[in-house]
Amino acid sequence: MSSALASIARSRLLAYAIIALASLRLYAVTDGYALLGMDTYPVIASGLLRGPEDLVTIFTSPAVPGRVPYAFRGFYRPFVTLSLGIDYALFGLEPRGYFATQAVLFGASALALYELARRLLGAATFAPLLALATFLLAPSHVETLAVVARRSEPLCAIFGALALWVETRRIVRGKRLSWLAGAWTLLAVIAKTTGIALLPAVFVLTLVSLSRATLLARLRAAIVATVPHVVAVAVAFAVQIAILGEVGGHITSRASGGIDRLPWALERLAHFLILPQPALRASAITWLLLFAIALGVVATAVLILRRGRDEVARVAGPSFPTLAMAAVWLLGLASLYGAVGLLQGWYVFVPAMAYALLVGAVAAALVRAMRSATPTLRTAGAATLVALCAWTLWQGRYSMLVSRYTAVERASALTAQYVADLAQRVAAAPDGAVVVVPPPLQKLPPREGELVLDGPLLLAEYAFSSWAECAFPERRVVVHDRRKGEPVATPDAVTIVFRP
Repeated sequence: MSSALASIARSRLLAYAIIALASLRLYAVTDGYALLGMDTYPVIASGLLRGPEDLVTIFTSPAVPGRVPYAFRGFYRPFVTLSLGIDYALFGLEPRGYFATQAVLFGASALALYELARRLLGAATFAPLLALATFLLAPSHVETLAVVARRSEPLCAIFGALALWVETRRIVRGKRLSWLAGAWTLLAVIAKTTGIALLPAVFVLTLVSLSRATLLARLRAAIVATVPHVVAVAVAFAVQIAILGEVGGHITSRASGGIDRLPWALERLAHFLILPQPALRASAITWLLLFAIALGVVATAVLILRRGRDEVARVAGPSFPTLAMAAVWLLGLASLYGAVGLLQGWYVFVPAMAYALLVGAVAAALVRAMRSATPTLRTAGAATLVALCAWTLWQGRYSMLVSRYTAVERASALTAQYVADLAQRVAAAPDGAVVVVPPPLQKLPPREGELVLDGPLLLAEYAFSSWAECAFPERRVVVHDRRKGEPVATPDAVTIVFRP
């Protein structure tokens, strides 16, 4: 019976079924969510597909110029703009269609991760399945998936995983380099700049995978393998400079590359990946499980080392290359966040993928330790694996697939009602009229015991110009900027005035 269960756990069919169910669950959870977030409507309006020329414009022009106050030159993320433009063409402003796309992208991310973990760790253990579960249940996903404008994260994750998947195939086949992998990296960097972190990940993956070669040969092979990815990053930057007139980046970016802020970024990443909610951080069970995992990993490693070099090589297997690659991937991402000086909850979708690979790599090594001839090593490996699985399930309590994020539900209800009332008043107003409404709520106070979100959910005043463009494509609707004095009625337009 145990052999049959192990065979089922290693099957692709089970993993695909879990991914499909998780995607359907996400769609069910988000049913009733509104189009939230300050930048969602500006991005939708930037991608309106009214003709073939708009498709060209999306890829040759910056998004949201003039629509978002802090984005003076806009930004260049054409895949996000295009996907939201397609959603608008298909669904208008009906949120369910946008969240159906969110569910598809979530499933595609999980599928790409599982196939990458399966290729890296092998299909002989259930480690890829544990990596998949870790990713699916990551609590930080609510920050990304609850706001459709944050699609750059899952898109970057999908393209990045595909780049690494092609790299593993290249290593197995003994090829020197892969331009296909470089093409996926190009797409990842265009989706979001954090795709640059693939460069050190590819380098380290090649370096540690060629364990039988000399160090000099491995270094040479790693450098050659990274060439297509370096070219991809250079091309992505060249395109961005040509369109934006600059590389771009946040106002807090530093020329030092964020090395001095790396400890801060790593601490923030650990906060979001390992201890995402205050209730989880305060739990005695949390610290007990973390202590058990740490103790078990150390004990297992000591026992393996005492058995000698052959035992180390046998237990490590493909786990070490995966562990090294995922760790460097996380370090690269942390360095980029350190350079920007900004790390919010919705930035953690791609790091969650690297974190899941780390968990899978540790699990694969523990499974091999359980097959040792040494009883104490088998016991240590089994106990640590049980603690690791328990930790994944314990942490998963705060996944949006399991828990209700009532803050999102409340923000959705408030936003939907506000937008519906405003749309009704604008539709009833004749041209030349001034519609005075209270300003939208800017902050949603949390309730006691409510699960915490890091990012803003509600709409900003500047977003309503873009909303009006989408909601009333046949009419001219002007949103008055309160910073520019008293409003003046426009004869051929409806003017919206926010007044407390």
